[in-house]
Amino acid sequence: MQIPAPPQTQTPAAPQAPAAPAHTLRIVVLNPAHGGADTGARGPSGAAEKDLVLEFAQIVGDALREQGFQVVITRRGDTDPSFDDRATIANAQSDAIFISLHIGSTGPAGTVRTYTYLFPSVAGPNTTAGGQTQGVNAMAVQPAAPPPGFLPWREAQQPYAQQSRNLGDLLQVELAQKFKGSPEISSSLPVYELRSVATPAVAVEISNIAAGSQQLEAMAAGLADGIARAVAAYKTIYPAGGK
Repeated sequence: MQIPAPPQTQTPAAPQAPAAPAHTLRIVVLNPAHGGADTGARGPSGAAEKDLVLEFAQIVGDALREQGFQVVITRRGDTDPSFDDRATIANAQSDAIFISLHIGSTGPAGTVRTYTYLFPSVAGPNTTAGGQTQGVNAMAVQPAAPPPGFLPWREAQQPYAQQSRNLGDLLQVELAQKFKGSPEISSSLPVYELRSVATPAVAVEISNIAAGSQQLEAMAAGLADGIARAVAAYKTIYPAGGK
């Protein structure tokens, strides 16, 4: 007589661990350059970069909030946080990008340029983008070689360089449509403000301070709309490298 085999029992499947939440862009850190005793670029009529970029930050921030983003601004009044303080604010955020706002003292009036950080740095003065020591050609001193596996604070931007370029190019495309004569792609320079930011980071420079407050303020709505549209587009290709 053939004895039937005992019924086979199936081992219950191990419970699946919940998937890690996907990173999505939520926060935009806006950095109005200069402030306090550091006026930045000054126009012949007395217009000061520090005041105008603070106004721009408020208007750009409103446009970003309308797109559903949270906005963090590195200074709210006439103060001058250090570069490290501004980077610390940015680095404390999760799922964020950093946009530094400047007004240059050169360039065709009514145009806008977007810059990302260039590695390696070239020795030069430690100035800010758009500042009196001039423009986004603010240079960071070439650092000594770090120990293997160690990323110095001053090189925190390096893992995000490609994503910063992606963001910069999206911004430049939108801004070139708003402001004729602007480049169609972003550029890379050793912009001091960006080097310690551990998230995608760009500097946006409006030209130029000699145009005067009225002409520059007239650019604010277009600037805000262009930045908000570009950031919304960039959200679709986030998260950034290095996270």
